[in-house]
Amino acid sequence: MTNLRRYVRWQTDFEAKVKLEGALDFVGCTIKDLNFQGGQIITGLYFPRDSFFKLTLVFPDETVLNVEAWVAWQKTIDEYYVYGVYFFRIKDADKEKIYCFLRNNCRQEFTKRWWDTAFEEEEGRPMEDRRVFQRFVVKLPVNFLNLDNSKEGTALTRDICAKGIGIITQENLSVRIPLEIWIGLGDKKEPVYARGEVAWSKPCSQKEYEIGINLEKADLMNLSRVFSYTHSEG
Repeated sequence: MTNLRRYVRWQTDFEAKVKLEGALDFVGCTIKDLNFQGGQIITGLYFPRDSFFKLTLVFPDETVLNVEAWVAWQKTIDEYYVYGVYFFRIKDADKEKIYCFLRNNCRQEFTKRWWDTAFEEEEGRPMEDRRVFQRFVVKLPVNFLNLDNSKEGTALTRDICAKGIGIITQENLSVRIPLEIWIGLGDKKEPVYARGEVAWSKPCSQKEYEIGINLEKADLMNLSRVFSYTHSEG
């Protein structure tokens, strides 16, 4: 598959069935959007927060997916839960099932999006639909170490998700510089540690730069501490 097929988020809005591992019965759900690494699911079923679980989804055409998932974000609308779900382990065969379902059941949007050049990167920054899942806007202090020259720096987070961090700093960091990063969570909490690489950089004022960092790995349990902390502070 091409990189485009990996990252485009398809607005599906179809009815499906979902079941957690160990449950006896399926329950109804609506899949609002979907890609090969996750989707937005609305259901009355409660998913455990900040934990990994196995999930079975059955599409309207009886396509069956078995994935290991993590809830990236959650909110409620009336009596329903709305989840941003990240597939942290999915077989290539199940990715192909998603592709075939979208091709057969979302043909008009599929054709338009497949050839739409708007999904190319703009100024080196990924477009909104290329994000793995929702990016949280948070402002937290950051200390980082430039592994190329061992120089330390400070920054403030702009936004964060499980695969990347946006920061504001006075340091002009070049693309592909490897970093060690510590995100502060208050005086009495251990900072969140991560490793990453500068993906893009651009000035945002006379003295500051906006930097996009691709994380070396999606450390979901560690980053869930950031989400929990920001929600408790908010």
